[in-house]
Amino acid sequence: MIDGFQVTSPDGTFSLFVDTETLSASQGFLYPIFPDATDVIYGEWTLESLVLGLSFESYTFQVSDAGLSVLDYRPAQINFPSFGATGISPRPGISFAGPPDATQIGIGLTPATGEYPNGGFALLPASSTQYLPPYQLTAGSNDLYVVYYLPNGNPDKVLIETPSEVAWNAVFTRSCIAFSEFTVSATDLRILGVERVGDAFRWRFPTEVGRTYDVEFTEDLNATSWQILQTIAGDGTVKSFQVAANPGTKFFRVVKR
Repeated sequence: MIDGFQVTSPDGTFSLFVDTETLSASQGFLYPIFPDATDVIYGEWTLESLVLGLSFESYTFQVSDAGLSVLDYRPAQINFPSFGATGISPRPGISFAGPPDATQIGIGLTPATGEYPNGGFALLPASSTQYLPPYQLTAGSNDLYVVYYLPNGNPDKVLIETPSEVAWNAVFTRSCIAFSEFTVSATDLRILGVERVGDAFRWRFPTEVGRTYDVEFTEDLNATSWQILQTIAGDGTVKSFQVAANPGTKFFRVVKR
């Protein structure tokens, strides 16, 4: 039983696996110069059917130019944070611009370590020009991309040959991508204002992805050791802890590790 297909580019530099259960996969590459991108696309591709990861049957097909030009793609840009920027706030207001005929916009954030909620990806309305992440960005290097999904291109501009004995529908899709890499300043760890919640008091504090926070307490500020009340995993959002409204005399702190 065939469990997947693998499609390999003409120069063999990349391949894409497609599971038969979904029959859907995609992979993107950034080529700032249009001829470099088309050089990778045009030529003889290889389609292999796989059984338990081993090649079962192999087909080849041609992808060739039929008038596709740089005019079919309008540039996108990230206005803030710019590439190489430093000292960026953990909650930056990201701004961007791109083709007005986009059908939807996708935005993705990746920290040097760890991962943001939902893989750092969000879909935005096509008219969006700004985005405020719903979580604190991790201190250090961060990657950002914005992709504009464009209406399907004219299929007559790229010719995709149908391999013999293989039935499929070839669709020429378009998008344009802007990319930025920047450095986020460390988040100031501070306990935010207290609030009353029923018969308890609650405090909040910001967290970073991949960091762990120990909420500790003591009854004596001169004590050499503190006891752990709760341990919380950071995910870039604001977390909270609470205690009974009448805990006696206690002091609390949050330690990041």
